Amino acid sequence: MKIGFLRKYSLLFFVLILIFSVLFYFLLMGAAGHGFYMNSTDTFALIIALCGIFILPNYRNGLIKNKQTKNSILILSMIIAIGTIILGITVLKSSIDFNYGDDVSGIVIGLFYAVPLIFIIINGIILNEIVIRLLENTSYTKLNL
Repeated sequence: MKIGFLRKYSLLFFVLILIFSVLFYFLLMGAAGHGFYMNSTDTFALIIALCGIFILPNYRNGLIKNKQTKNSILILSMIIAIGTIILGITVLKSSIDFNYGDDVSGIVIGLFYAVPLIFIIINGIILNEIVIRLLENTSYTKLNL
């Protein structure tokens, strides 16, 4: 894939992967047959994912003119992006450690490796863009110290 293509559609892919991951999680929890129980790790991951879906896309919003509000959204988006990178690395590690068995095709296993890798790369691109925008907004050359 070209980096320009990923940079252009990174936020769309980011949100879509998070939405389908949350839906897949609820599908697996409902199909497990053991009742719907979320431990504290699952709750924290779900909160980070939902914040990533609803809050993080606002860092590109050009409608916000107040500099303090824009910086607050950028800082919050950076924290959420770091949290989702950690979630992506955790999912990738779990995919690598999981014993798939003999009845799972290589394509399915490849998807369980490729999706977290693509998500981590896209997350890195978004985090880089957030840091650049934050540095532009808080540049010391613009301040009268």
